Amino acid sequence: MVISILIENKIFKNILHLFFSTAFTRVANAVTIIMLAGHIGAEEYGMFSLCVAYALIAGYFTDMGVKNIVMREASVEGANVSSIMSSYIKIRIYLLLLTLVVSGLIFIFFYDSIKLTKVLFLLVFPTVTGLTMQSIAITFFQLKEEMKFISNIKIISAITCTIGVLFGMWQGWGVALISFFYGLSYIVAGVFGLYLLSRNIKFNFKYKLEKRMFKGLLSFIISGLLIMVIPQIGILTIEKVLTLKEVGFYSVAYRIPTALYQIPGVVAGAFYPVLFKHYNSNNYIAHRETNVKQVKIMSILGMLASLPLLFYPDWIIKTLFGAQWLPASLLLQVLSLVVVLQSINFPLGDGLTTKGQQKFRTIVLSIAVVSGILYYYMLSLEFNSLGAACAAVLVEITMFIGFI
Repeated sequence: MVISILIENKIFKNILHLFFSTAFTRVANAVTIIMLAGHIGAEEYGMFSLCVAYALIAGYFTDMGVKNIVMREASVEGANVSSIMSSYIKIRIYLLLLTLVVSGLIFIFFYDSIKLTKVLFLLVFPTVTGLTMQSIAITFFQLKEEMKFISNIKIISAITCTIGVLFGMWQGWGVALISFFYGLSYIVAGVFGLYLLSRNIKFNFKYKLEKRMFKGLLSFIISGLLIMVIPQIGILTIEKVLTLKEVGFYSVAYRIPTALYQIPGVVAGAFYPVLFKHYNSNNYIAHRETNVKQVKIMSILGMLASLPLLFYPDWIIKTLFGAQWLPASLLLQVLSLVVVLQSINFPLGDGLTTKGQQKFRTIVLSIAVVSGILYYYMLSLEFNSLGAACAAVLVEITMFIGFI
């Protein structure tokens, strides 16, 4: 009973750390993006959003699901955390270099627009590098359930991003130079994260790569990629069907529920290492009870977060972006359902991952991605950006049915 209370108290403290840091970073990012959208206009904002989507997907390829292996292996009693983290860093460096090379080739050979290609290089390369550095540190602190350090990293990232973008707007810079400073802010926060990491663990890179780091990796690679791709397939698909201006309206509308999801999403970060520990300790009842509690908390928070979007979309869009962005208000109202569904789907998926049933999560996500591409293409072709918003909801409904 005492151990259970202590665990719950630690989870609650970690949720608070993540909540306040997430609230700060999301508010800072929201203000920055709102002002940026007014500064560069719908077409260039659509370009900026497309580049950010590529950066997030490319950032995943620097991890390829290895983070989940680290969480699994390092949570086993008696594990050599220093050896595991040293192997993890080596793998991340190799994957980062490979990702940058492949991304560069894609930008050169698959895009005809010189301006878009330039922005892709200036935003994606520094962003992916910074995300890799941050992720290495965040993985360790999540494993140790020291969420205050994760909060510090996120706050530094938000501050530097806001300062860089606002300074660029003040100087009258175009989308290319602003994009570069946007990416550079991730590197600054990444350096800070590695500094905190070096103060909390000693590394010995003479350790050989841990073979168990590759056990079950393929399933984590596929599911992790799918988790990363699902929020981005909308922009990447409709960019082939709609104009950049319409992509801009969709991006603005989608960004708000994505930001609000971080409120219930912080709960997932606090519960994830605890679920792994329960299952690795063969405490299956505690694992189930903890996962049920996670689903309840996240779903309630998701419902509360979605209410303003559902009932006051016009006021939110007009207040945040101005009257010229009002065509996005109906999209925002539809996308409010995404917050609710994500808040249920994610903890259900975490429950499968942490008890060794990752393959089932991978199957559901695969179906969601394939069907999602079809949803986005057909509905946006028929109903423009409103169809894209409906497609986003259908993707989440598909996952919900699959997990249930």
